[in-house]
Amino acid sequence: MRSLLAARLLISAAIAAGVVALRLTHHNNFAAAAGLALVAVALLPSRRIVVLLPGAIAVAALALLLMRPGVAEWMLASLPFVGDVLLAAHFGRTLLPGREALIARYMRAELGAVPPECQRYARRLTGVWAVLLAGLAVVHLVALAGAPGGLAVSMALHAILIPTLFLAEHPFRARVFPNLPASPFRTLRSMFRASHAG
Repeated sequence: MRSLLAARLLISAAIAAGVVALRLTHHNNFAAAAGLALVAVALLPSRRIVVLLPGAIAVAALALLLMRPGVAEWMLASLPFVGDVLLAAHFGRTLLPGREALIARYMRAELGAVPPECQRYARRLTGVWAVLLAGLAVVHLVALAGAPGGLAVSMALHAILIPTLFLAEHPFRARVFPNLPASPFRTLRSMFRASHAG
């Protein structure tokens, strides 16, 4: 399981680095195609490199074949919207009946079990993340529709709100549950462990 997760992370990291490098060197068509490949890696159900790598290459090649003038810039501008939607869905679907909230899953991965007093907190925090990401998706969609200064505002909100919520939640959790460990590092570790658990 760890090697399978490592394969997805390795491919995603390599493609993401490629998107940035291609964008910085103004190869926008290739950057947009790589961005679509990154989305494909996130959506493909398999974690096997023999599926992910050919899938990513096929999506990128198809995107390049179908690319038209001006499309690459629009696709690159749309990537934050796509990422927000995927992440909001990732959090939100764990709030469906019979599912364990994503934050609770992270707590379980770190602590071995979710303390009863944390169940509601974990569910509410998962909901907060889902709503925030969905809201940011809407903001970015409005920006893409042509709102004046919209893209700059959207990117600023992403850069401010996401890290602020992530970092500020830990001291708040430490005050509410003083007997439980709470730090950004531990949360990142628990996310990694939860991903290993599938």
